Amino acid sequence: MEEIRPFDFDAAMSAGAQVEPLCTGDDVYGQEASTSELTTVRAFKSTGIEQAEVLLKRMRSENDICKTEQDELLEDPQSTEVVPGSFKIDRERIFATKLELCEYLTSVFGDEFIENNRSNSGLWTWLAFAFSGQFLKSRRDILEVASNPRWIYDRGNYRYSIRHFIAGALYLYHDFHAIGEDVKDMLFSSSPREFGRLVDAMTYKMEGTRSPVAVKMIAKLYYDPSVSRKFKSGAVSQDKPGTIRELLRVISQIGMTRDFYSADDADELWRILPSQFDGFKNGR
Repeated sequence: MEEIRPFDFDAAMSAGAQVEPLCTGDDVYGQEASTSELTTVRAFKSTGIEQAEVLLKRMRSENDICKTEQDELLEDPQSTEVVPGSFKIDRERIFATKLELCEYLTSVFGDEFIENNRSNSGLWTWLAFAFSGQFLKSRRDILEVASNPRWIYDRGNYRYSIRHFIAGALYLYHDFHAIGEDVKDMLFSSSPREFGRLVDAMTYKMEGTRSPVAVKMIAKLYYDPSVSRKFKSGAVSQDKPGTIRELLRVISQIGMTRDFYSADDADELWRILPSQFDGFKNGR
């Protein structure tokens, strides 16, 4: 399988704005923060979000990263506004994992700001474009631009909001990273541009990303640090007994008569799980 690498804007521009395959060149994962000038954080106004949607369509149709247009839109005073707080980011910084991305943004904004801006579509959409080099990729000279919900944040749509490049990962991190190192490794060790089958299965029901006990149980049952994807084979299947989707259904049913919410309840929930989960309990 051909390896996919982060998009290099500078290389693309020096080549006359032609899209270059990302499987060439040196691996840039793990680089330290660049020495580039910091950028003041802004947020899109409603007109800015509309223009961002138009720009995504253009990028796809023209097979072009539209770097100049992106930069102009990010700074356009008619389409954006400065976010109060004098926040600044390094747009050239490379994040090898979601964990690095989330830790960096948490250090920039702080927990209180992040909590207070859960519905700030303009901010998280602007940040997705500000770090677009993390999320664009190319195969055989064809630029691949992810679907709009991964760029345009819509908290009102649960299934879409969790897929957002920035806010989706950041709010999972904000809510659950302190539960344990297993949870942190399982959820945030993959590339920032990857959504992944595990998170897709977790978001089958809202309990999967709203209940600490559900997240802790998913780690207890399915986490496997020995494999690259960090979860056991069959965990995200839709027809194998004891999978993540079935776990969420069982938690929802048990919740009608028992009060399970805190991660501290995981041991008791583990004890009363029905027999179809025995395979995963025993490490299979």
